[in-house]
Amino acid sequence: MKTNPSVFNVFQHSDEYFEMLNDPEHSRKYVFKQMLFILLFSSIYGVVMGSYNGLLQSIATGIKVPCLIFLSLMVCFPALYVIQYMIGSKMTIHQMANIIFSGFIVFSGIALSFSPIVIFFMITGDNYAFLKLLHVAIFAFSGIFAVKTIINGLTFSCEQKNIY
Repeated sequence: MKTNPSVFNVFQHSDEYFEMLNDPEHSRKYVFKQMLFILLFSSIYGVVMGSYNGLLQSIATGIKVPCLIFLSLMVCFPALYVIQYMIGSKMTIHQMANIIFSGFIVFSGIALSFSPIVIFFMITGDNYAFLKLLHVAIFAFSGIFAVKTIINGLTFSCEQKNIY
């Protein structure tokens, strides 16, 4: 494993990343680090998303997108944790949070990477319906990779670390 672990390792070195997250020494520290990056990435994408309708809408959407992500996490996390516990998982709450947050990092990172494309279509066209559809497609595309990352993290914990 690298001497300077980063939350960006989830993109290319996912096995090393999940190995690090299973270490109790790193798991608590990375919960807040991942939350910070999710907040930053989703806020920037929200600002770009809302910039079509002016400055106030841009600021409001920059606040709403991270709220949407964190509220969906607060709604779904207890059920995911309880289900994992019921099927025999020995994961701590921090380890489970880190795996879920890694999916949200992938989600917000991929969504943020589409910002130049969104800006291009805002500059070159004046079709608000297309932009809404583009944002839905970006969320769906990002969500697919986020769920894949969460499944990979749970699979790694199950198979490699004998969490079950």
